[in-house]
Amino acid sequence: MAKEVKAMPNTNIFREAKHLLDTKKGSEMNEEERSTMTAALIPFSIKGVPLPENITIMEGLEELAKIVEEAE
Repeated sequence: MAKEVKAMPNTNIFREAKHLLDTKKGSEMNEEERSTMTAALIPFSIKGVPLPENITIMEGLEELAKIVEEAE
């Protein structure tokens, strides 16, 4: 008998990363959570991403989360 695979709901990685920063310290995150954070922070190092220069990480994650949600 084939094992049923449930579809994962769409997850906004930026919203998830912002939540992690709100609730955990880096040392409290497991490997999957650290990987999520690493991936979510990539746009901060890419030229041309529509973020102001003097924006905090939390504000930037919120802006990126909104961009993703508007595109859905």
